[in-house]
Amino acid sequence: MKKFLLFLGFFCCSLSIFAIDFKDAAEQRFQALFNNVDSISDNYSNVFWQLAIAFHSMMDYYTSAKKDPSQVLEKAYQIFQSKTKSKEWWWDDYGWWGIFWNQFGQGNKQYEEASEYCFLSINNAAPYAWDKASSQIQKEQEPLFEGGCFNANLVEAKTHDGLTGIQNTITNALMLDLSLRLFLHSYQKYISAPNIILEEKIKKYWNVARRQESWFSCWFDQGLFNNKLNFVEERVSKYKNNAPALYYKPNRAWVGDQGVMLGALGNLIKSVELINSSGNPLKLNLSSINVKRLKEIKNSLLLSVKKIFIKKDGSFGNLHIDEGDNFPFGDWSDYFNGTGIWFRFFNYSNYTDTEYQKIIEASATASASGDIYVTDINSFLDVQNSLANINAILSPSKRNILKNAYALPEISWESLLCCCFEEYDYSK
Repeated sequence: MKKFLLFLGFFCCSLSIFAIDFKDAAEQRFQALFNNVDSISDNYSNVFWQLAIAFHSMMDYYTSAKKDPSQVLEKAYQIFQSKTKSKEWWWDDYGWWGIFWNQFGQGNKQYEEASEYCFLSINNAAPYAWDKASSQIQKEQEPLFEGGCFNANLVEAKTHDGLTGIQNTITNALMLDLSLRLFLHSYQKYISAPNIILEEKIKKYWNVARRQESWFSCWFDQGLFNNKLNFVEERVSKYKNNAPALYYKPNRAWVGDQGVMLGALGNLIKSVELINSSGNPLKLNLSSINVKRLKEIKNSLLLSVKKIFIKKDGSFGNLHIDEGDNFPFGDWSDYFNGTGIWFRFFNYSNYTDTEYQKIIEASATASASGDIYVTDINSFLDVQNSLANINAILSPSKRNILKNAYALPEISWESLLCCCFEEYDYSK
């Protein structure tokens, strides 16, 4: 009888995924975001990257639903223009927007120019923050390795803000991914129709990507890639003088970092393979790129994230921190959107296995059953992350796999009756 009850429980749980209308849940969250995005933009002065990931979730949903995206892109561009004219933002903020415009703006001149604008906003400043710092800060915070990007100008550390003047993972992973996306777009066009303008762009993007790749390679050897836990830590650990980097803690990781890193590594591998398969007509520098190692790290992220960041209910959590780790003041809310970011880049990777199918189901189910209201920036971001989680189950590649995963085999009445009278062996 126990075995029959266990079977019945499995049967009911397996079918529960189809009792939820995920398309309707996504539509409701899309409407909540789209109807409130203007007020959030107007009423909060320091929301730029948050708007980028919200629009990205909206566009991911519209892509899976095959809806006309023009209204979303027009609204995104209006807000983007307004925000970029109002002030200068932290450099990693431009990375989120640059990836958004590259993902959804192909074929539209102003959207492609917006992606380029974001790339230049980072590249013209972020790598040179230490060079422009005061002599005292230069002495105290000289980077261990050349290359890489800072997320902001180096100034005296503020007690309320632990990110100022840091070479953290997210800033550098965003820049690596953005430069590779721009490279791939230009290189594919060049193969079809070579011209000098594209050639110059390709070399520019590739040189930046190589700078970022080299920086990560050096830091991975110094523990930025945590070999024990198999994830990328949240920021670099130390300066050249061996002093610990501002607010560094070992074993601290954000699931959003893992997602962007997954995307960047995938695009780097794809770029190397494309250059080689095309005969490398521009003689681009491929020296010291260890594709085998890149694939190993990428696979390690895929294997570790589903274990390290899982909560008791089977859904994803945002952070991995050791006991007693007090996160930098004022930064907690920035990290609450990590699960949606992971799922976004995970979906783009076209990777799945049985464990991830269960995680996708648990996260989408939890998100679809949550409240839908927007009263402030935090509830706006909750809805955004909820939509991103649901998008994971609506993705065409994942939707078909999930159907297969939860399709039960044909069972005869004889076998069903047999299992009713067999005692369950708890040792199995």
